[in-house]
Amino acid sequence: MMRIKLLLRVEDRVSQIPINYQYPLSAAIYKILSTSSSEYSDFLHNQGYLGADGKLRKLFTFSRLNIRPRAERRDDVLVLRPRHEITLTVSSPMLKDFIQHLVVGLFQDQRFEIANMKTKGTLLIERVEACPEPEFTPEMKFKALSPIVLTTAVERNGKLSTHYYRPFEQGLSEAVRQSLIKKYETSTGHLPADTSLNFKVDQDYVTRRGGPEKVMTLVKLKEGHPDQTNVKGFLAPFTLSGSTELIKTAWEAGLGDKCTMGFGCVGEIKDM
Repeated sequence: MMRIKLLLRVEDRVSQIPINYQYPLSAAIYKILSTSSSEYSDFLHNQGYLGADGKLRKLFTFSRLNIRPRAERRDDVLVLRPRHEITLTVSSPMLKDFIQHLVVGLFQDQRFEIANMKTKGTLLIERVEACPEPEFTPEMKFKALSPIVLTTAVERNGKLSTHYYRPFEQGLSEAVRQSLIKKYETSTGHLPADTSLNFKVDQDYVTRRGGPEKVMTLVKLKEGHPDQTNVKGFLAPFTLSGSTELIKTAWEAGLGDKCTMGFGCVGEIKDM
Protein backbone atom coordinates (compact mmCIF):
# COMPACT_ATOMS: atom_id res chain seq x y z
CA MET A 1 0.00 0.00 0.00
CA MET A 2 1.90 3.02 -1.32
CA ARG A 3 -1.17 5.20 -1.76
CA ILE A 4 -4.26 5.93 0.31
CA LYS A 5 -7.48 7.80 -0.36
CA LEU A 6 -9.28 9.72 2.37
CA LEU A 7 -13.00 10.42 2.36
CA LEU A 8 -13.57 13.72 4.18
CA ARG A 9 -16.59 15.70 5.33
CA VAL A 10 -17.02 19.11 6.93
CA GLU A 11 -17.25 19.23 10.71
CA ASP A 12 -19.83 22.01 11.00
CA ARG A 13 -22.93 23.19 9.11
CA VAL A 14 -20.62 25.20 6.91
CA SER A 15 -16.83 25.40 6.70
CA GLN A 16 -14.48 27.63 4.80
CA ILE A 17 -10.98 26.79 3.61
CA PRO A 18 -8.49 28.90 1.63
CA ILE A 19 -8.57 28.74 -2.17
CA ASN A 20 -4.81 28.25 -1.99
CA TYR A 21 -5.04 25.33 0.44
CA GLN A 22 -1.98 23.38 -0.73
CA TYR A 23 0.45 24.74 1.85
CA PRO A 24 -1.99 24.48 4.80
CA LEU A 25 -2.90 20.95 3.67
CA SER A 26 0.78 19.98 3.60
CA ALA A 27 1.12 21.34 7.15
CA ALA A 28 -1.93 19.26 8.17
CA ILE A 29 -0.27 16.11 6.81
CA TYR A 30 2.87 16.78 8.88
CA LYS A 31 0.63 17.27 11.92
CA ILE A 32 -1.03 13.89 11.31
CA LEU A 33 2.42 12.29 11.00
CA SER A 34 3.50 13.85 14.29
CA THR A 35 0.49 12.26 16.01
CA SER A 36 2.04 8.89 15.16
CA SER A 37 5.70 9.88 15.55
CA SER A 38 6.94 13.38 16.30
CA GLU A 39 10.50 12.18 15.60
CA TYR A 40 9.63 11.04 12.08
CA SER A 41 7.56 14.14 11.35
CA ASP A 42 10.43 16.38 12.48
CA PHE A 43 12.92 14.35 10.42
CA LEU A 44 10.80 14.59 7.28
CA HIS A 45 9.95 18.27 7.72
CA ASN A 46 13.43 19.46 8.65
CA GLN A 47 15.56 17.01 6.66
CA GLY A 48 14.19 14.22 4.51
CA TYR A 49 15.90 11.38 2.67
CA LEU A 50 19.43 11.99 1.37
CA GLY A 51 19.98 11.28 -2.31
CA ALA A 52 23.23 10.28 -4.01
CA ASP A 53 23.42 13.81 -5.42
CA GLY A 54 23.57 15.22 -1.88
CA LYS A 55 20.05 16.65 -1.97
CA LEU A 56 17.34 15.92 0.61
CA ARG A 57 13.92 14.75 -0.60
CA LYS A 58 10.64 14.27 1.30
CA LEU A 59 9.27 11.67 -1.15
CA PHE A 60 5.52 12.11 -0.88
CA THR A 61 2.80 13.81 -2.85
CA PHE A 62 -0.91 14.53 -2.59
CA SER A 63 -3.77 15.42 -4.89
CA ARG A 64 -6.00 18.42 -4.99
CA LEU A 65 -9.16 18.08 -2.92
CA ASN A 66 -11.77 16.42 -5.10
CA ILE A 67 -15.01 18.14 -4.05
CA ARG A 68 -18.41 16.96 -5.34
CA PRO A 69 -20.60 18.83 -6.02
CA ARG A 70 -18.35 21.77 -6.80
CA ALA A 71 -17.76 24.08 -3.85
CA GLU A 72 -18.91 27.69 -3.87
CA ARG A 73 -16.10 30.19 -4.16
CA ARG A 74 -16.27 33.46 -2.22
CA ASP A 75 -13.34 35.77 -2.86
CA ASP A 76 -10.32 33.77 -1.62
CA VAL A 77 -12.15 30.95 0.19
CA LEU A 78 -14.04 27.76 -0.71
CA VAL A 79 -17.35 27.24 1.10
CA LEU A 80 -17.93 23.60 2.10
CA ARG A 81 -21.14 22.09 3.45
CA PRO A 82 -22.18 18.66 4.81
CA ARG A 83 -23.55 17.64 1.40
CA HIS A 84 -20.07 17.81 -0.13
CA GLU A 85 -18.15 14.59 -0.64
CA ILE A 86 -14.45 15.37 -0.45
CA THR A 87 -11.61 13.00 -1.28
CA LEU A 88 -7.86 13.38 -0.95
CA THR A 89 -5.18 11.04 -2.32
CA VAL A 90 -1.78 10.79 -0.59
CA SER A 91 1.10 8.74 -1.99
CA SER A 92 4.70 7.82 -1.12
CA PRO A 93 7.23 5.10 -1.98
CA MET A 94 8.28 5.02 1.69
CA LEU A 95 5.82 2.37 2.90
CA LYS A 96 7.42 1.52 6.26
CA ASP A 97 8.03 5.17 7.14
CA PHE A 98 5.64 7.67 5.64
CA ILE A 99 2.59 5.56 4.83
CA GLN A 100 2.58 3.59 8.09
CA HIS A 101 2.98 6.71 10.23
CA LEU A 102 0.31 8.52 8.23
CA VAL A 103 -2.23 5.71 8.64
CA VAL A 104 -1.55 5.41 12.39
CA GLY A 105 -1.85 9.18 12.77
CA LEU A 106 -5.11 9.30 10.82
CA PHE A 107 -6.77 6.84 13.17
CA GLN A 108 -5.50 8.71 16.23
CA ASP A 109 -6.50 12.20 15.06
CA GLN A 110 -9.45 11.90 12.70
CA ARG A 111 -9.57 15.45 11.40
CA PHE A 112 -7.73 17.83 9.11
CA GLU A 113 -7.44 21.49 10.05
CA ILE A 114 -6.80 23.62 6.96
CA ALA A 115 -5.99 27.21 7.84
CA ASN A 116 -4.13 30.28 6.70
CA MET A 117 -3.87 33.78 8.18
CA LYS A 118 -7.50 34.64 7.29
CA THR A 119 -9.61 31.50 7.52
CA LYS A 120 -9.74 28.04 9.07
CA GLY A 121 -11.79 24.96 8.24
CA THR A 122 -11.88 21.48 9.77
CA LEU A 123 -12.57 18.32 7.79
CA LEU A 124 -13.45 15.02 9.45
CA ILE A 125 -11.88 11.81 8.18
CA GLU A 126 -14.75 9.41 7.52
CA ARG A 127 -12.87 6.63 5.78
CA VAL A 128 -9.34 5.61 4.79
CA GLU A 129 -8.93 3.36 1.75
CA ALA A 130 -5.88 1.64 0.28
CA CYS A 131 -5.53 2.39 -3.45
CA PRO A 132 -4.69 -0.60 -5.64
CA GLU A 133 -1.39 -0.33 -7.46
CA PRO A 134 -1.66 -0.26 -11.27
CA GLU A 135 0.02 -2.86 -13.42
CA PHE A 136 3.01 -0.85 -14.59
CA THR A 137 3.81 -1.27 -18.29
CA PRO A 138 6.32 0.43 -20.65
CA GLU A 139 3.65 2.87 -21.84
CA MET A 140 0.92 4.32 -19.65
CA LYS A 141 -1.43 7.27 -19.76
CA PHE A 142 -1.99 9.42 -16.68
CA LYS A 143 -4.03 12.40 -15.53
CA ALA A 144 -2.75 15.10 -13.21
CA LEU A 145 -4.47 14.89 -9.81
CA SER A 146 -2.62 18.06 -8.79
CA PRO A 147 -0.73 20.59 -10.95
CA ILE A 148 2.53 19.39 -12.51
CA VAL A 149 5.45 21.71 -11.77
CA LEU A 150 8.89 21.49 -13.40
CA THR A 151 11.42 24.28 -12.97
CA THR A 152 14.86 25.22 -14.15
CA ALA A 153 17.18 28.13 -13.40
CA VAL A 154 17.61 30.67 -16.21
CA GLU A 155 19.63 33.84 -16.40
CA ARG A 156 17.73 37.07 -16.94
CA ASN A 157 19.47 40.44 -16.89
CA GLY A 158 22.51 38.91 -15.23
CA LYS A 159 20.52 37.23 -12.47
CA LEU A 160 19.33 33.66 -12.03
CA SER A 161 15.56 33.24 -11.84
CA THR A 162 13.12 30.31 -11.80
CA HIS A 163 11.56 29.27 -15.09
CA TYR A 164 8.38 27.14 -14.97
CA TYR A 165 8.04 24.73 -17.87
CA ARG A 166 4.91 24.82 -20.01
CA PRO A 167 3.48 21.63 -21.56
CA PHE A 168 5.39 21.47 -24.88
CA GLU A 169 8.61 23.28 -24.08
CA GLN A 170 11.93 21.85 -25.18
CA GLY A 171 13.67 20.16 -22.27
CA LEU A 172 10.50 19.28 -20.35
CA SER A 173 10.62 15.53 -21.02
CA GLU A 174 14.28 15.31 -20.00
CA ALA A 175 13.59 17.35 -16.86
CA VAL A 176 10.87 14.83 -15.93
CA ARG A 177 13.24 11.90 -16.57
CA GLN A 178 16.10 13.33 -14.52
CA SER A 179 13.79 14.20 -11.63
CA LEU A 180 12.34 10.67 -11.51
CA ILE A 181 15.78 9.05 -11.66
CA LYS A 182 16.83 11.06 -8.60
CA LYS A 183 13.63 10.18 -6.72
CA TYR A 184 14.05 6.50 -7.57
CA GLU A 185 17.68 6.47 -6.45
CA THR A 186 16.84 8.32 -3.22
CA SER A 187 14.01 5.92 -2.33
CA THR A 188 15.80 2.66 -3.27
CA GLY A 189 19.52 3.40 -2.84
CA HIS A 190 20.43 2.45 -6.42
CA LEU A 191 19.80 3.49 -10.01
CA PRO A 192 17.02 1.84 -12.04
CA ALA A 193 18.07 -0.90 -14.45
CA ASP A 194 16.42 1.11 -17.24
CA THR A 195 16.76 4.90 -17.18
CA SER A 196 14.87 5.63 -20.41
CA LEU A 197 11.72 7.74 -20.18
CA ASN A 198 9.65 9.95 -22.43
CA PHE A 199 7.01 12.38 -21.17
CA LYS A 200 4.38 13.58 -23.65
CA VAL A 201 1.45 15.85 -22.86
CA ASP A 202 -1.85 15.09 -24.61
CA GLN A 203 -1.80 17.67 -27.39
CA ASP A 204 -5.43 17.15 -28.42
CA TYR A 205 -6.57 17.89 -24.85
CA VAL A 206 -4.50 21.08 -24.65
CA THR A 207 -5.78 22.22 -28.07
CA ARG A 208 -9.39 21.65 -26.97
CA ARG A 209 -8.75 23.74 -23.87
CA GLY A 210 -7.42 26.63 -25.97
CA GLY A 211 -3.65 26.14 -25.85
CA PRO A 212 -0.87 25.72 -23.27
CA GLU A 213 -1.70 28.87 -21.31
CA LYS A 214 -5.24 27.60 -20.71
CA VAL A 215 -4.01 24.53 -18.83
CA MET A 216 -1.60 26.53 -16.66
CA THR A 217 -2.58 27.32 -13.08
CA LEU A 218 -1.11 29.58 -10.41
CA VAL A 219 -0.95 28.51 -6.76
CA LYS A 220 0.14 30.79 -3.90
CA LEU A 221 2.23 29.07 -1.22
CA LYS A 222 2.40 30.69 2.23
CA GLU A 223 -0.28 33.10 1.05
CA GLY A 224 -0.12 36.44 2.83
CA HIS A 225 3.30 35.78 4.37
CA PRO A 226 6.36 37.89 3.48
CA ASP A 227 7.90 34.80 1.84
CA GLN A 228 4.82 33.99 -0.27
CA THR A 229 5.74 32.07 -3.44
CA ASN A 230 3.69 31.95 -6.63
CA VAL A 231 4.02 28.54 -8.27
CA LYS A 232 3.00 27.81 -11.87
CA GLY A 233 1.95 24.34 -12.96
CA PHE A 234 -0.23 22.68 -15.56
CA LEU A 235 -3.14 20.24 -15.48
CA ALA A 236 -3.33 17.94 -18.50
CA PRO A 237 -3.30 14.22 -19.35
CA PHE A 238 0.03 12.80 -20.48
CA THR A 239 1.78 9.59 -21.52
CA LEU A 240 4.91 8.12 -19.93
CA SER A 241 6.85 5.57 -21.95
CA GLY A 242 10.07 3.75 -21.09
CA SER A 243 11.30 2.43 -17.74
CA THR A 244 8.54 0.80 -15.67
CA GLU A 245 10.64 1.56 -12.58
CA LEU A 246 10.53 5.30 -13.30
CA ILE A 247 6.85 5.19 -14.25
CA LYS A 248 6.11 3.51 -10.92
CA THR A 249 8.15 6.20 -9.13
CA ALA A 250 6.01 8.90 -10.79
CA TRP A 251 2.88 7.20 -9.43
CA GLU A 252 4.33 6.69 -5.95
CA ALA A 253 6.38 9.83 -5.31
CA GLY A 254 4.86 12.33 -7.71
CA LEU A 255 6.05 13.82 -10.97
CA GLY A 256 8.17 16.96 -11.02
CA ASP A 257 8.97 19.52 -8.34
CA LYS A 258 7.31 20.65 -5.07
CA CYS A 259 5.33 17.40 -4.75
CA THR A 260 5.17 17.66 -0.96
CA MET A 261 3.40 21.01 -1.34
CA GLY A 262 0.55 19.40 -3.27
CA PHE A 263 1.89 19.13 -6.80
CA GLY A 264 2.64 16.32 -9.24
CA CYS A 265 0.24 13.67 -7.93
CA VAL A 266 -0.87 11.51 -10.89
CA GLY A 267 -3.50 8.85 -11.52
CA GLU A 268 -3.67 6.21 -14.24
CA ILE A 269 -6.02 6.55 -17.20
CA LYS A 270 -6.79 2.96 -18.14
CA ASP A 271 -8.15 3.47 -21.67
CA MET A 272 -5.17 3.99 -23.98
